[in-house]
Amino acid sequence: MNTNRRGVLMGMGAAGVALAAGEARGPSPQRELAGKVAIVTGARNNLGRAFAVGLAKNGANVVVHYHREETKAEAEETAKRVRAHGVKAALISGVTVNTVAPGAVDTPFFHSQETLQSVEYVKNAHVAGRLATVDDIVGTIEFLASPRAAWISAQTHFVNNAYLPR
Repeated sequence: MNTNRRGVLMGMGAAGVALAAGEARGPSPQRELAGKVAIVTGARNNLGRAFAVGLAKNGANVVVHYHREETKAEAEETAKRVRAHGVKAALISGVTVNTVAPGAVDTPFFHSQETLQSVEYVKNAHVAGRLATVDDIVGTIEFLASPRAAWISAQTHFVNNAYLPR
């Protein structure tokens, strides 16, 4: 697996989510997470290690995150325990995690759920008077993945043209 931080994060697509109860329940006989990738932050020990191993028992490949170089040996031990379950493990240090919450985007997915009247209502509810395009959202993703956003982490970014402000 690619151990370059941006390569790992950008190359995964939709990553799995660590479930706290994974280890307590024991391995799934179906290995229901086979083919998925989970990023587990703070996976070098304690809860993070338990989450990583629990996900591996259920078939997920695991990206083991650790914060500092002096904790890398512990992260390597976690990766060894993950690999013992027949899955892949990669180590990374320093993860930036952000969520992008787009408003209504002009896609077939959006239109399949809406009536003509509801689409018009939503268009008029946006400041721009239209639905977003995919390109309207892509710029935010590109920015957040760039070095210019190095100080932005653990945030939800509402990219919605003031539609349904929180």
